[in-house]
Amino acid sequence: DNVDDNNDGKSLTWQLALTPRKNLTILANGIFGPEQASATSRKRTVGDLVITYKPIEPLTLALNADLGFEDRVALTGLTKDAYWYGAAAYAGYDLTDRLTLSLRGEYFVDEDGARTGTSAVNAATGLSDRLNLWEITTTLKIKLLEKLFARLEYRHDQAAGRVKTAFDKKNGTFNRGQQDTVGVELYYQF
Repeated sequence: DNVDDNNDGKSLTWQLALTPRKNLTILANGIFGPEQASATSRKRTVGDLVITYKPIEPLTLALNADLGFEDRVALTGLTKDAYWYGAAAYAGYDLTDRLTLSLRGEYFVDEDGARTGTSAVNAATGLSDRLNLWEITTTLKIKLLEKLFARLEYRHDQAAGRVKTAFDKKNGTFNRGQQDTVGVELYYQF
């Protein structure tokens, strides 16, 4: 996606935040408007729902769901409406007041390749092939000082569905079906 305003149209964003109980938060977000370059009549709609629940003090659980669609997207050889959706589940457990262990799983379906740019036309059907992506991540967060934290993370990404290659092999071709990454982060919380 382009973070710069790429046309003269304006998009509407909204958010609804609810806290029905002290340990339960529900957030609903959305955007509607033209997001294609020079195409203000073609609208994109995205909805996002996040539910966070803390059943006991050291445990935090969260669910996230997204749904999006866009009018007349230019895909490989086609111009058609596109849609995508995804879901995620998160669990974080405070092992001590300085250590938190988290696990996250996500699943994303790009029906037409409009979000990932990996669309391919199926010769037999004439339609774009669908890309499914899933990932699992484990994270260890360490509180070094009062507002200074470090995070160690391992993530596995996997392509599935009709398109099975979605990851770059350093030469601009998406010819890998999976990737593994390790990350280290140091951050200060204001």
